[in-house]
Parts: sequence; C-alpha cells; structure tokens
Amino acid sequence: MDSRNSDYDPQLAAALEDRIFVPAEQFLPTLLPLPADWRTNTTVRGQIDAIRRDSIFQLISNEYLGASSSRLYDSMRLRVLDLTSGAKMSVRPHFLEYAIRDEWLDDARGAKYRLLPKEAPRPTEGDAQDKDQDRKEDAADDITMEEEEADTYCDDLYERRKMMFQCGEKAMTVLARLSSHSLGLLLSPKKAQPLYYDRSAIVICEALNIVDKQGQLTDIFIAMLIGFSAVPERSGIPSFLSAE
Repeated sequence: MDSRNSDYDPQLAAALEDRIFVPAEQFLPTLLPLPADWRTNTTVRGQIDAIRRDSIFQLISNEYLGASSSRLYDSMRLRVLDLTSGAKMSVRPHFLEYAIRDEWLDDARGAKYRLLPKEAPRPTEGDAQDKDQDRKEDAADDITMEEEEADTYCDDLYERRKMMFQCGEKAMTVLARLSSHSLGLLLSPKKAQPLYYDRSAIVICEALNIVDKQGQLTDIFIAMLIGFSAVPERSGIPSFLSAE
C-alpha cells in the first residue's frame, strides 16, 4: 500500500489487498436479493418499468442527478421500496460513502482476485503479447503526460485508495458491533459501486453506470436499488452509520 496510508490498520490494509473484484452481473444476484435472470425476469422487469414511469421517482431521481446527496439517495431507495413491496424501512441496510470523482471508485488495481464475466473469452498467447505491447505503450504515454495531468492522476490514485480505507473502516465497525457481514455503497457523480464485507472476504462490485448516454437511469442501477431495498432492515448496518 502507498506510504500515505501507513496510518491505517495494517490488518485492513492486508484484507484490502486480498479483496475479490467481480462484475456487477455476478455481484447483484449473488449478494443482493435479486434473481440471476433479473434482466429478463418478468417480475423484476415489471418493477423496473413501473419505477421508471413513476412520477414521484422521476422527480427525485432528476433532483439526485442534479445534486446527489444521501437524503436524495434514500428518497429514491424508499420510493423503490414503496413501489415494489409497500414496506416501510427507516434504517438504510447498508452504509453509504461518496466520492466527488468517478475516478475515485475501486478499479481493481492491486486486487489479488478478479473474476471475469462468464462470456469473456480466455486470453490467448497473442492476446497476452498485445496486452504487453499495450502496457509498454501506456508506460510511454505516462512518461509524456503533461505535469498537470500527472498530478491529477496521482491525486486520483491517492483518493481512490483513501476511499477504499474509509469504506473498509465503516465495514469493520459494522462487523465489530453488530453483524456477520456488512453491505456498503460507494457513489460518485455517474457511478455506483456496491460493496460486501465479512470476516473472511471483501467483495467489490465493478462500478456500474448510474445513467446511460442519453442521461437516463440505467436498468442495472434501478435493479441495484431494488436489491438494496429488499435487504431486511438492520441486517448489516447500525443506525449511527445508516443515518450519515
């Protein structure tokens, strides 16, 4: 880990090095209460379509996209809960953290374990050579970076690692006080990254897009809201963190 993170708990630092990085299509149905076929599942598709059409959700989500905040996120989540089950939940079942830049979300850099999408072909020897050449070209590009761009790049690396530790510390607090596991969500202006922690593993979801190229909320973000809304209250977050 970076020397600037030397003040962090060394056990947490080691755990973060061993984190498992998985695609969103695997994280959501595995660690949230969503069916594996949520994209084609009649019930879930109906819920997504109903949420999109709901005028109250539209107002809240448009406001969120203009100025994201924990209050507006919770308003979206609670509206989804009301539309999908009618249940009331005062406590958020996961902790929430914000990054002001998309580049501060975990990109699997340094992770020992990374699961590839099932449809991804196995790399061939030629692919490996191409990737090696790409790395050499990337390294050459790095050398020729403008000073300002290089500073921003280094700042992003530092802030990304800082966010990893902040989320990890919140999760460790949950595990120490309450639960066998902890769910989290790291949000940035255009990305969302669900997180899972227990005493044996840290699982990081590949960041998913909140909006598409047309500026509309993506199906996968709405599905994530449905999944988090279906998590039982107080299943993985104490109230003093959920209120943040």
